[in-house]
Amino acid sequence: MMHIHFSAYALTLFFSLISTHAVMAGSPPPNDGAQIILRDKEQDTCTLDVPAAGSGLTYRYELMVPGTKCRSFLTRSIEFIQLPSALRIFMSDDGWCSENTTELDQRFWIKLKTTKKATTVGINEITYLLTYKPNTIIGPGLMMEDSYEKVGGEVRDNLSCIKLVASRAFDTPWPPAATDRDRSWSPFASEDLHAFSCPTDTIMTGRQHNRDESGNTRYECATAVQSGASVAVQDKVWAAPLTESDGIYFVCPNNRIMTGRGHYKDENGNTRYECATASHAGRNLTVTPHEWGGSMSESNSEFHCPADQFLIGRRHTGDENGYTRYRCATLQ
Repeated sequence: MMHIHFSAYALTLFFSLISTHAVMAGSPPPNDGAQIILRDKEQDTCTLDVPAAGSGLTYRYELMVPGTKCRSFLTRSIEFIQLPSALRIFMSDDGWCSENTTELDQRFWIKLKTTKKATTVGINEITYLLTYKPNTIIGPGLMMEDSYEKVGGEVRDNLSCIKLVASRAFDTPWPPAATDRDRSWSPFASEDLHAFSCPTDTIMTGRQHNRDESGNTRYECATAVQSGASVAVQDKVWAAPLTESDGIYFVCPNNRIMTGRGHYKDENGNTRYECATASHAGRNLTVTPHEWGGSMSESNSEFHCPADQFLIGRRHTGDENGYTRYRCATLQ
């Protein structure tokens, strides 16, 4: 049986006790000293973690998303320290790391690749990196693969997304994608005072809501299965509250999936999301995000991730007549 109700007192406490520090776990610590340091025009810094060599992991830093390291940091220059070999680095002003310049009003994107172990390249402005031609060396071990810059586009201080893709060790086979099993709905609860967490070792795959904040909400959860065995769901952590009506895109941190959601009061009240790590045979699964789904009216909505995908993100803007979008991902 899924449980969704907390007492009114407990829920009020749940949404009012807001920590002043980050409560959502992100990527693991830097590997072997590898890190990427962002600098703004005042030379203040923010540091990004890097996936380990041979791990095959992808780290995405969507810098407008709550919970993301270096959120809203106005990057002017960048420094690379002890990066692993065959690491691909994609940087763009598009918040979702797209390179589809035909459909987006995109200012720039840059594709870099490391060609040796422990690649260290000093501070360079993003605008300076764009002066390098494809397949040229920027510094020892760092190659410009390709780039795009819109004529008349403003590059400086507009970096919005960084994607880091580590190579996979040749002797390590890529595991199959997880499938979903036994999707089931929770009981309905009042939208304006509830907190829900999927049952043990299950992951959120859908949500349904009717009417306004006094209407009903319920959630769909499922078991993930990889190589015939159920995936474990661990390290559940609630993110800091955000205002529901602000249109904020929330996405779970790198390689974490959504397991819970709570909401308090009307559209101007607080929403919190719970994210967790999925693991199988002692290995944390890789989460590969898909594109955001289309908008739907919140007041009479029902959403399910496609088969064998799991929820990692949600966005809502306005009141119950506003629109909601969801984002799903593959586990591997």
